[in-house]
Amino acid sequence: MEDKPTVATEIDLKPEQVDVRLTADLFDQSPTILLGTAFLGIFCGAFYWGQLPVLFYVAWLCCLSAAFVLRLVLLVLYRSDAQRLKTGAWRNGLAISAGLQGIAGSTLTISAVHNLSPDAAVVALASLIGTVGISVATSSASVVITRLLTLLTLVPVVPVLLLSESQALQYLGGLSFVFVFAMSRASGRIHHTVRNSIESSYRSEALAASLYQQTRIDPLTGLLNRRALNQSLAQAANSGTQVGLVLCDVDYFKQYNDSLGHQAGDECLKRVAIALRGALRASDPIVARFGGEEFAILLSDCPAEQLEDICSRLRNHVVDERIPHPSSRVGPYVTVSVGAAHLHEPTAGHTDRLISHADSALYEAKAAGRNRSRIRLAA
Repeated sequence: MEDKPTVATEIDLKPEQVDVRLTADLFDQSPTILLGTAFLGIFCGAFYWGQLPVLFYVAWLCCLSAAFVLRLVLLVLYRSDAQRLKTGAWRNGLAISAGLQGIAGSTLTISAVHNLSPDAAVVALASLIGTVGISVATSSASVVITRLLTLLTLVPVVPVLLLSESQALQYLGGLSFVFVFAMSRASGRIHHTVRNSIESSYRSEALAASLYQQTRIDPLTGLLNRRALNQSLAQAANSGTQVGLVLCDVDYFKQYNDSLGHQAGDECLKRVAIALRGALRASDPIVARFGGEEFAILLSDCPAEQLEDICSRLRNHVVDERIPHPSSRVGPYVTVSVGAAHLHEPTAGHTDRLISHADSALYEAKAAGRNRSRIRLAA
């Protein structure tokens, strides 16, 4: 009696798998971040040209350029070979880039507050808030990166705004403090949502793959089932290369079950399946349970002259397993009868004929006394 297939309900999901997908998402969003950084850099650079002290302007420009170049280099390297570095190393590099961008933004804003009018300082603060907003929207796959950028961008600026002489800037300082807290909370929630979405996606994909695999695998022997064999036969026919099909039937299996019980019969089939797989030296033979006590071996690109040797090896390997068979009329151990067919130039309409010829050859082997093999050329 065959075991019924079971459906996998629990998928073993490793954190590393999710981290890989999160890192990929970070790099997918990197072009948007680079574009936003370039736009804000050009705008602020033109707006504050000649207004800020040279030292502050150069420090801002260097930090922003370093952040831009580092992210660009990481993006190019990641897309060329994502396995070049570990996931943590890629994320650390992006975090450093975000940190440099945050330092650049806070440097510009603090310099504008100390050296320019409140209106000019508001422009810098607006660019700062825009940078944080872009980060939260595009880098939510890493809560560390978004919070690092938010903190390095706004935390140094808030005290400066609150201590400024302009009431408008003081008011904006208070709002910035609230904004920092809100963005920090938002980044955590968005990251949690993104991570859960990726985990659900992974589990759905794994479950779908598991269910698909279960439709192709015989649960008792672990071999491919009849459905998978039919699919492989169709693919072999479409390939146009010569193909061989071997059918093996356990001799006197009904008597085996009657004398030793169905549980022993299941164990017998498992051992026969192992023996058949062990007899094949081809690079990727397709071994399937054809039904009941019958097995099938599909041999792609197999010359007809090799079939006789393959059939002999299959029968000998089963005998070598030395599975006791007290009700066999052939010998003391379990044996198989083998029928094979060969197509030199198969086509899509010839698969049924290949099976029919192999089945006829198997019938001849059984009629000749069992534990024998017969071959038919189906071309």
